[in-house]
Amino acid sequence: MSSCYKITVDKAIPFAEQLFGELGEVTLVPADSICNAGLKQTDALIIRSVTQVDESLLKNTPVSFVGSATIGTEHLDKDWLESQSIHWCASPGCNAVAVVQYVMSAISYWLNARQLTLDDICVGIVGYGAIGSRLAKLLSYLGIESLLCDPPKQATGELVNSHSLEQLTEQCNVISFHTPLTKSGPHATYQFINHEFFNRVDCQIPKLIINAARGNILDNEAAIKWCDKGGDLMLDVWPNEPAIDDSLLSKVMLGTSHIAGYSLEGKFNASYQIYRQLAQVLGKTNIVSLEKLERELLPEPSLVTLGSGTSLTSLFLSSYDIISDYQILKEVYQQKGASGFKFAREFYNFGREFKGQQWSGKSAFTELKSFLDNL
Repeated sequence: MSSCYKITVDKAIPFAEQLFGELGEVTLVPADSICNAGLKQTDALIIRSVTQVDESLLKNTPVSFVGSATIGTEHLDKDWLESQSIHWCASPGCNAVAVVQYVMSAISYWLNARQLTLDDICVGIVGYGAIGSRLAKLLSYLGIESLLCDPPKQATGELVNSHSLEQLTEQCNVISFHTPLTKSGPHATYQFINHEFFNRVDCQIPKLIINAARGNILDNEAAIKWCDKGGDLMLDVWPNEPAIDDSLLSKVMLGTSHIAGYSLEGKFNASYQIYRQLAQVLGKTNIVSLEKLERELLPEPSLVTLGSGTSLTSLFLSSYDIISDYQILKEVYQQKGASGFKFAREFYNFGREFKGQQWSGKSAFTELKSFLDNL
């Protein structure tokens, strides 16, 4: 280890000392304490999406590497970083399986509430990246019809069977969003879940909209009006986080505090991706594999007990308990408002992804478990 190489890491990023400790001297700092004055002796900065990285944060500091343990990069001023020859990276796809797990639990809750079955639905997937593609793969395995919508990928030829958003509103009774937040260009997503979108969704029959992408792709007032008409809405991300609209919180079917990707495996994968990038930048050749570190650092699989009559919807709800997280958000937001939302994220108890679970009690799901472990 080089004792002179200084690495500042958001203290909420797990496994930081174990991973980055072999690359330099690690200092753990709360996200809200990361500031320009505190980075005067920092060579590498490892952060989450809550930290805006731009000139005001890094000017006149020795920082030459910025790693974000997140899939998104909206909080990084990439143009400025590149103009300063500061290497930056993120962790694309790190939490994709955890988000799929979240969506399947959300759909399962809705199906039970509306007395429907998996055979009754067609799922629209908006955004065919790491998350959307895995969700489509799982739905196909389960024999559930899905329609894909990704205009940018359609334009480049990466997705040939892309449908329009209008087609999804007409043909699907579940639509799940997995897009980045973009404010310009022909396919901008800022507030594109708006009055026009909701007006096309007939909520006289059960319809579910899920947003586990970015909060500001949703128009707050349009969402409230649609819920008032009887539409079912589930949100993990919200407009204007963390100061979310409590009237919207009171109207959604389920809501959580931007934790859909918060699994132990997902967080470890995010940290590992940044560790690997930094090791390469530093010229390290003996980079330890993800699988080896998972075996060494992650705890034993958590036990999920399935009864003899467990259905697929019950299985997904047992695999990830979305209902408890909804109750937690309602309670802390009622007590503390925006700080309660931040509290629910900051002190979230990371669950386990499918591969970090041991299912017992129902051998009929053995093949499904094997599929999910390799999703």
